[in-house]
Amino acid sequence: MIATLFSCTTNKKEAYFYENIKKWETVFINTNTTGIKGELKLAISQDDELIEAINYKILGLSSLLKEELGDSINKIIITDLVSKEEIINENLDIEHVPVFSTMVMNSDKLLTYTITKQYELSKEPPYTEYINLDIENLQQIEISAIIDTKKKKEFQKIISDYINTEKRKVVNNYLLKLAERVDHLQEAYTEVFDKTTYSLEKITCVTNNASFSHFDTEGIVFNVDVTDENFLENTEQNRIEKYTSFIQIPYELVTPYVNRESNLFSSINNLNKIKK
Repeated sequence: MIATLFSCTTNKKEAYFYENIKKWETVFINTNTTGIKGELKLAISQDDELIEAINYKILGLSSLLKEELGDSINKIIITDLVSKEEIINENLDIEHVPVFSTMVMNSDKLLTYTITKQYELSKEPPYTEYINLDIENLQQIEISAIIDTKKKKEFQKIISDYINTEKRKVVNNYLLKLAERVDHLQEAYTEVFDKTTYSLEKITCVTNNASFSHFDTEGIVFNVDVTDENFLENTEQNRIEKYTSFIQIPYELVTPYVNRESNLFSSINNLNKIKK
């Protein structure tokens, strides 16, 4: 019998206030009831209770958790899902069970909740998703919704100019992603990037508001679609290669374009002050 090691509110319609979040507590996924393992971070109230409104919202938005738990993720009782102590089903082949981990980046009303899934023996890189939430209204954040409508074209130009100036960062960020792989692709691509003839003039980078990935402590992260002609001369396939990297746009470049009427303006501005 598993003892309940923390309490939680039972009325999901209870009034929710983001200011009531005291901390994000790391708990273990109950492998015995879920068939998966790892850790989750859950919002804890000033009264040391689970805050169901935001915790259920995050669980329901996670495509990685839904892949493993199906639609039951929307119905599961949190105290059946997790425990303060690690509980593992000894009948499962643990080496082939997906392992989850989470991180939280929280600035006042703004939250980026990162979920990572990986298999311990797999050569594949981990799967990562970012859940960006306005935790005052419990709504997902769309970057286009917080940019001043009169400045959207300028904002897009700032992003494009920054990326074209920082192509080396775009390439280096892709190398970070490659380093997570252990396969032929990693070896073949790295060989091209390591050549002294590799030229940033031969790559084209494209991104837009739809490429928004997540908020980080030092900037807003966008995915970048790269067309790389360096592969024409350096691979047997003799073709232009396309891949997706990412870039972090510093907050000092972003805040001038954020709508000051947005309830998230102060949250983003606070991150800019922290960076400085």
